[in-house]
Amino acid sequence: MVRSVLSLTFLLAVASALILFGASPATAADPVKVVRKVVVAVPPDFPPTYSRDENTGKPKGFAIDVMNEVAQRAGLEVEYVFGRPWDDLLGMLQSGKADLIPNLTIDEARRTKFLFTLPVETVLANLIVRKDDRKASVLVSGMKVGVMKGSISYDNLKSRTDLRLETYESLQHLVFDLLAGHVDMISAPTPNVMKLAVDAGVDDRLEVLTPPLRESKRAMALRQGDTELQKRLNEAIDSFVGSDKYKEIYARWWGKPKPYWTTSRVMTLAGSVFLATLFAMVYWRFRSLSRLNSYLRRSEKKYRELFNGVTDAIFVWEPDKVGGFGRLLEVNGTACTFSGCTRKELLNMKSDEFSFHSLIDMLHTAKVLVSGEEGTVSETSFAHPDGTTIPLEVSSHQFELDGRMVVISIARDISARISAEESSRENALFIQTLLEHAPVGIRVFDGVSGECLLANQTTAAIAGGDVIAVQGQNFRELESWKECGLLKAAEEVLADGHTRTLEADMQTSFGRHAVTAYILSSFRVKGKPNLLVIGRDIIVEKQLADKNRKVEAQMLHVQKLESLGVLAGGIAHDFNNIILAILGNAELALLRLDPESQACKNLENIEKAAKRAADLAHQMLAYSGKGRFVVEQQDINALIIDMNDILKVSVSKKATIRLNLATGLPLFDGDATQIRQIIMNLVINASEAIGDENGILSITTGALECDEAYLSKIWLYDKLDAGNYVFFEIEDTGCGMNPDTLAKIFDPFFTTKFTGRGLGMAAVLGIVRGHGGAITAYSEIGKGTSFKVLLPAISKDAAEPLKESFTTKPLKGAGTVLLVDDERELITLGKDMLTELGFSVLTAENGEEALEVFRENQNEIAWVILDLTMPRLDGEQTFVQLKIIDPNVRVIISSGFSEQEVTQKFIGKGLAGFIQKPYRLIDLSQKICADNSAKV
Repeated sequence: MVRSVLSLTFLLAVASALILFGASPATAADPVKVVRKVVVAVPPDFPPTYSRDENTGKPKGFAIDVMNEVAQRAGLEVEYVFGRPWDDLLGMLQSGKADLIPNLTIDEARRTKFLFTLPVETVLANLIVRKDDRKASVLVSGMKVGVMKGSISYDNLKSRTDLRLETYESLQHLVFDLLAGHVDMISAPTPNVMKLAVDAGVDDRLEVLTPPLRESKRAMALRQGDTELQKRLNEAIDSFVGSDKYKEIYARWWGKPKPYWTTSRVMTLAGSVFLATLFAMVYWRFRSLSRLNSYLRRSEKKYRELFNGVTDAIFVWEPDKVGGFGRLLEVNGTACTFSGCTRKELLNMKSDEFSFHSLIDMLHTAKVLVSGEEGTVSETSFAHPDGTTIPLEVSSHQFELDGRMVVISIARDISARISAEESSRENALFIQTLLEHAPVGIRVFDGVSGECLLANQTTAAIAGGDVIAVQGQNFRELESWKECGLLKAAEEVLADGHTRTLEADMQTSFGRHAVTAYILSSFRVKGKPNLLVIGRDIIVEKQLADKNRKVEAQMLHVQKLESLGVLAGGIAHDFNNIILAILGNAELALLRLDPESQACKNLENIEKAAKRAADLAHQMLAYSGKGRFVVEQQDINALIIDMNDILKVSVSKKATIRLNLATGLPLFDGDATQIRQIIMNLVINASEAIGDENGILSITTGALECDEAYLSKIWLYDKLDAGNYVFFEIEDTGCGMNPDTLAKIFDPFFTTKFTGRGLGMAAVLGIVRGHGGAITAYSEIGKGTSFKVLLPAISKDAAEPLKESFTTKPLKGAGTVLLVDDERELITLGKDMLTELGFSVLTAENGEEALEVFRENQNEIAWVILDLTMPRLDGEQTFVQLKIIDPNVRVIISSGFSEQEVTQKFIGKGLAGFIQKPYRLIDLSQKICADNSAKV
């Protein structure tokens, strides 16, 4: 019996803890198509009718399971909301924030406000007091009474002004204050209070006063007028209440009632009957003869009532001379029912006439087991005449009566007990199977001694040991528990009974590194505390979370670089316009001044400074990925071999260059000058990292077939397409970089050099991104640094790009040119430059004005130089409108962005040419004076 209680208590504790990991109840009824959604308001703390799951935060309880089953049968989709009992909940229903409240007690006042469905349960409400407070047996003036706020009990007692009512929103708080003596008694639904007390192990400290104050029915409360919902719910409730599923839910939350006829009560009653019989016999022997007959009649009547009232079959019989069955001396009514004969038939039967041989064998076995006057208990079976076999427990006692030996045998049907024992064994098997297959580690410790009482295989796997070794541990002696704080949490749980969660990163006593999420709770069996520890191995989850954080950091870094690139590109574009004005005016001034003029030297200095500023702008554009590219098919090995001599003279004499060039590499589309700039920047940086010590500088080339998984691991991953990539890698054995420096090397204006500008590596990154590639960096202090550049490879049959021819002297031209730019300084400068080249110039400051001028002078205009970026109507839109007016118009686009980027927008549209800002007079003459009519 104790073992069953332990098993059931432990099963409930394990089940409650497993709920914290997301276990969900199975759906009993067949699924019903959801045709209406309802909002259901419930209190968070009124167990076991309602409560909030500590792990998931979702509602649970008897009312929740009933609501879910009824909703499924009625075709409803349920959304639960919490509210404080009961005024808050009733207000939510009245205001329309909720559609119904499940399992609400019905009374006349509430019927005027709400619609109610058919009842789903009936409950009693009693006054409940502490057993040690006998004075609190009735309501007395001045008594402090605890009730739930807004409850029926509160409504019934609030008119008693002589009482001091204390209202509560929590049932646990209500019961706790009663036990603590803060209130004299409480009035609440008796089943809820006693179920809470039984679960807490304090039911022996409470007393339920009778008779009950009232018997109430609970039903689902709806808003007035919602008769359609009431009808659907009533149909579902009518088919559900009383079903096996309803009984299963009821037993799950309220438990099964204890049987009245326990073993101790039956034995006590049997002993009482036996003692009463003996007492009557002794008393009869010592009574006076005058009262003997009267006493015998009274005692016989009393004996007979008691004897026949016993539910066990009683046989008083006399053995024969050889020890076998002789004859029956007395039987009770249960024995007659048991055998199917009347008392007279049984007492008149002789052994050779007795037809129930199984009964004779049973009684004979009982006689054999009896030794002297000692009693005995045996188990046997009885073959009933109807063909069934009944298991029996037979207790027998042999004694002497009037000089002869008599045996009294009491036979009890133990079918129910055997069934209960079988159920107990099944429960034990269920618990054992649950432990063996649970995906989490489960351990139970003695809360007093700290010894392990139970552990499953998953626990052993997490710890890195075997089950036997784990079961031999004492949690108070585990150093790993002390170091990670698990021991402290366990002691706190045992002290206050509150469940706690904890993540522990530890080295177990078996030497395994484990990262585990623990849930610790306590439960009591016969008042003895036990600690339940449930652990889940989360090391894989932690690794995945770390990986996700790294990916997120990569994406944030890429986004930062992209934002800086956009900013740099915009600044460089505007800067180019300023440089164009400076450079162009200086160039025109040099052409117009006498070469012997003293101002020529100053103008040449201005021109040189402007060119340096233009180079800086180009670096900024390169960082943004929008630099000026002359794209051709390139062989990476050929580029490196061509640069080998200049690289050798550019690096420190302490650095030795080693080339590891793979053969048969595919080509790639790229600007040779820009790629050389990347190689030169990386080689010079590597040489400086080697410094004054001897070192190796390696340049390696190759090809990789990169899939999405490989590309995602690249630190500066920019969502590249999977495919074949050509790479070159530059490694050095220099001083290396720490992680903080490595994380900033591509940031604009970040430098570790005293005289550096911080644009070299930023430009490298921009060039690589402009070529649709990626760059990775790896470095360790004292070991060196490695940079790998990936560039998309092309197929062998890719077309060769067109090459432009250049002249060294400005050419002269004739005709009219329409110059369009939103910068007035550039309009003035461009007009002067074109005039210098022999052209007539018309100007416009925006696209709309350009279209108007072109319509008026269409037959005269030979060329249109069109700025790409303008307000109101930009260059691309203006180009389209010009082509509509005159499909043969020759348009040259002017922009600070790269030719590759700009011309992509005009492929197949008849663009006559492109000139990049800032441009010189010779650049302009080569574009417009050579009468080049090739289209882009």
